[in-house]
Amino acid sequence: MNRKVRTMKALELPIVIVARPNLGTINHTFLTVQYAKSIGLRIAGIVINGISHHPDLAEITNPKLIEELCGVPILGITPKLKEITHENIKNIVKGHIDMTLLINQMEVGR
Repeated sequence: MNRKVRTMKALELPIVIVARPNLGTINHTFLTVQYAKSIGLRIAGIVINGISHHPDLAEITNPKLIEELCGVPILGITPKLKEITHENIKNIVKGHIDMTLLINQMEVGR
């Protein structure tokens, strides 16, 4: 087990997995969730990051499938940013992440 994983386990905090929205993400996200669970990490949820302004079928359907297959809640779906600034990130979190759900998930298993 590498040092980062040991540190995450030592902190005993649930993790948030950030996944891309497009084709292929179901497999990547599922494997990430399964690995995290297998080494004893608690998962607060998943954030789908960078959805297109005109999402294709995969981007539309992936969040629900990921939530169902992984058994982990989707905390939010964030759009692609044209410019990454502190203000833009703050607005994305405020407008697209379910902070109440995240806080509740952080408390589960305490």
